[in-house]
Amino acid sequence: MAEGSERLVAALGQWRAGRGPLFERLASALVRASEQAALPAGGALPAERVLARELEVSRSTVVAAYQELRERGVAVTRHGSGTVIRNVMPAAAGASSPAVAALLARADVSTPLIDLSVGAPDFDELVRDLTVSGSALPLRARGHGYVPLGWPELRDLVAQLLSRRGLETSSDEVLITNGAQEAISLAIGLVAADGRRIAVESPGYPSALDAIARAGGQSLAIERDAAGLRVDNLKGLLARHHVHALYIATSCNNPTGGRTAPHRTERIAALAADHDLTVIEDTVLDELRFDGDPGTPLWALLPERVFAAGSLSKVAWGGLRVGWLRAPRPVILRLARVKAALNIGVGAFDQLAALTILENYPQLCLTRRAQATRHMRALVEALRRELPDWDIPAPEGGWSLWLAPPAGSGAAFAQAALRHGVAITPGAANTPDGAFPEYVRICYGPAPPLLEAAAQRLAAAWSDIARAAPIASPVRA
Repeated sequence: MAEGSERLVAALGQWRAGRGPLFERLASALVRASEQAALPAGGALPAERVLARELEVSRSTVVAAYQELRERGVAVTRHGSGTVIRNVMPAAAGASSPAVAALLARADVSTPLIDLSVGAPDFDELVRDLTVSGSALPLRARGHGYVPLGWPELRDLVAQLLSRRGLETSSDEVLITNGAQEAISLAIGLVAADGRRIAVESPGYPSALDAIARAGGQSLAIERDAAGLRVDNLKGLLARHHVHALYIATSCNNPTGGRTAPHRTERIAALAADHDLTVIEDTVLDELRFDGDPGTPLWALLPERVFAAGSLSKVAWGGLRVGWLRAPRPVILRLARVKAALNIGVGAFDQLAALTILENYPQLCLTRRAQATRHMRALVEALRRELPDWDIPAPEGGWSLWLAPPAGSGAAFAQAALRHGVAITPGAANTPDGAFPEYVRICYGPAPPLLEAAAQRLAAAWSDIARAAPIASPVRA
């Protein structure tokens, strides 16, 4: 399947949910994909037979859906170009990643679903009893409450946390953000404008690719292997092009859970210094390495050139929108002015909760890491039992499995999984160039009983695919 079709199928999400004829539901899902910029204006839709095959519906359903789009004025059929989405609203500054588009598409779906598409813990007993009271604000807050840099006390605690990772950090080098996504977006916005080239590890975090696109940058994929980022490939890219920045998660990659080996991290630091390369290091999953050893971060080796983004979302809860960026003080001050123009600062109650969490953060990390390990083992064992012909590798950390069905595309399997009530992510969403179309990302945030049920549903989805098209035994290297 072509890259465009792969991304579109990923963005459609749980499109069969709801009422009305199937073609109308498909047409509405295509409209949502266009509104969320996952389907760009002016872009041709896949051929009817291609989309029908990937969605496992009749061609007449796709034909009727395209006709519905034309009648709504959303699409037009042009001789020689096929059916094309019309530019009916201002173009977005960069396309949304399929992962983000799928989240938005599921926002109004009430159909029971086991969601294994989000790599984060569920809201559970580790944070459920956290109490944040307005009566505590007078002890922490000051004045009018607008603090773009973040509360000084919270910045101090984050600086202490970072200092324990290997390099002394002052609160002047810390900016409090609305989650790591804002930290990453601010840093990328500083380096990725005007079509600048940003190297990214592949596979990697899809929302970082989204941030690069929205900043006007160009993502260039650098392959990973078992030891992490291929430094030889990065060196070759730097020899051929002027690259402005590198985005990487050295300690725990999302989605694979693997690390970049220490000797490679040192070589990356040397290359960044030699080539005047800014590095944006994603440290969000560092505390979720199952061996408890995230290693020396890249920012500790090259603090003047590395911006490090972190957050509480993977250890505490994603709904707590508190993150941070560590960077040289002049960069922090510059980005604080940008942040002030966007949202002035992080909410007081969020910062108050973050203070409470960080005061006992080491113990929370231990507990959450043990929980993530249990969840990972539960899902791996269930999948190995339900899908004995699959290769199910166990990750080194994080909240997701990265694996390939024995045959077929990841997008097709994700669609089959949705029909059986499980949301997973096609692998193409994790790369800027459509690589890894055969892979899927399966997360294990929910409790083990749900993971067991999800494994059974995924096995049923695979049986549907295998029955529809007999699959030969794969030959693996």
